[in-house]
Amino acid sequence: SFKGCKSLENIVLSTSLTEIPDCFLSGCQNLKEISIPKSVKIIGKNAISFCSALTQLILHFSLIKIKSECFMGCDSLVKVVFPHSVTKIGKYAFQYCKSLEYVSLPSSMTEIAKGLFYECKKYQK
Repeated sequence: SFKGCKSLENIVLSTSLTEIPDCFLSGCQNLKEISIPKSVKIIGKNAISFCSALTQLILHFSLIKIKSECFMGCDSLVKVVFPHSVTKIGKYAFQYCKSLEYVSLPSSMTEIAKGLFYECKKYQK
């Protein structure tokens, strides 16, 4: 886990990774970019939360589930496009993402979780 690693600016995750564990990159304040490998099917709770410098997030078509509060507090994140493979995004996944303006939700989603965009001041549905 890289939780709280303030010097981390970018990361290349293993292509054998199928799930990003809970809190894996939480609090990596200088992390600017992350490409989630095609092998990843699940992103854990708070896995990429409070990465305040994160501006770019690349998601692939194998991704199915994003757990609660996953991207909470990613202040610099402006745009997220989800692949059609995603069926569930957990509650408060984007809470406090102050710069978030655009999110493309897939038609494959079975439900919109509680508080998904809570306190996302710039986001317009």
